[in-house]
Amino acid sequence: MKKIAVIGCGVRGDCYLYNLREYINKEIELIGVADPNPVACEIFIRNYGNPKTQIFTSGPSLLEKLGDNLDGVIITSPNAYHKESLIPAFQMKLPVLLEKPIGITFEELKEIWKEYVRANQPPIIVGFVLRYTPFFSFIYRIVRMGKIGKILIIESSENMGPPLVSLYLRGWRRKKEIAGPLILEKCSHDIDILLYLTQSRVKRISSFSSLTHFIPRKDIPLHCKDCKIRKICRYSDINISPYLIESSRKKEIEPLLKQPDFCVFNIDKDIPDHQVTTIEFENGTLATFTITMDHPYTTRYLFIKGTEGTIWGDISQNKIFLKYHTSSKISPYTEEKIEISHDGSGHHGGDRSLSLSFLNLLKGRKVPQSAGLKEGIEACLVALAAEKSATEGNTVEMEGIYREIF
Repeated sequence: MKKIAVIGCGVRGDCYLYNLREYINKEIELIGVADPNPVACEIFIRNYGNPKTQIFTSGPSLLEKLGDNLDGVIITSPNAYHKESLIPAFQMKLPVLLEKPIGITFEELKEIWKEYVRANQPPIIVGFVLRYTPFFSFIYRIVRMGKIGKILIIESSENMGPPLVSLYLRGWRRKKEIAGPLILEKCSHDIDILLYLTQSRVKRISSFSSLTHFIPRKDIPLHCKDCKIRKICRYSDINISPYLIESSRKKEIEPLLKQPDFCVFNIDKDIPDHQVTTIEFENGTLATFTITMDHPYTTRYLFIKGTEGTIWGDISQNKIFLKYHTSSKISPYTEEKIEISHDGSGHHGGDRSLSLSFLNLLKGRKVPQSAGLKEGIEACLVALAAEKSATEGNTVEMEGIYREIF
């Protein structure tokens, strides 16, 4: 039986273990959990552990005590604390499932890559869950088949609905010092998809961001309980629904879902509520990526324009539309409408596949569609370059950044 530990007992860590629940105490055993919140640790032990599962307040302390007995580790702590656990895990040659992003600064990424190479590149999967969704997997196959020819333009967007916005603006992700910039924390796996589809590095990038909607309001207080519009505000503590957890599990992990009743407008934050990024790839493909808060519902749109056709899709609607040139005299093009189905696990069916990939990693099997550390760092570099462009107001050349890290 493979012995594992989880560092960071939040919703993402719970998601991975929940999708591995049928293998727990049969093929894998949870021997340790680490989190400064003892209530969260107890929930993990109750749901996935056993009386012997040990509790620690930090990842480094867990690895120091249990490292010799571990066969793998899942790291889902807040982003600023990834490095402190990841480097010791490398040194112990442990297979790792690391939640994105890898790190939050260029300096962190450089140090992490250096230690990874020094440790002879132990097995690691980065939590770029979009790669594992049936939606993006299908699009990737169509692109690789050449049905739409060479990719010329990609228009990609992420649209955050109220539950997701609430998670970000009421929790630790609203602060760059812990989460990193929004385009890194939230969108590094969107950028990974662009890199995955184009199979090209980025040449240069420019970006613009702004906070114009969720700005302080003098007419309402800091706490929902004191607010006169509490009953009608879609973000009030009594109206917002917990984020991406099936209803049957809400009671089971309620403390992990609980959010403070801070006003999303008046709470302190240093991330934008919308951002536009333009990317030029080395192979000539051009792309735009946008993220917007307060969309009516959470979804991702993707529009790819190639020399021989186009692909358009909406992941929340599970629909993809494909059009490509034909030699038929009846119609100049063929049109297909594809309905995508998935298993109902989180992130549109990607969470279970990603979790099972970690299980395969533990068993020494190859995981072909996974993102390793190099892919994880490359996506983070692009995200940080976009943030640099938005902050400094200029176009950022990527060649020197790649050379500095690798």
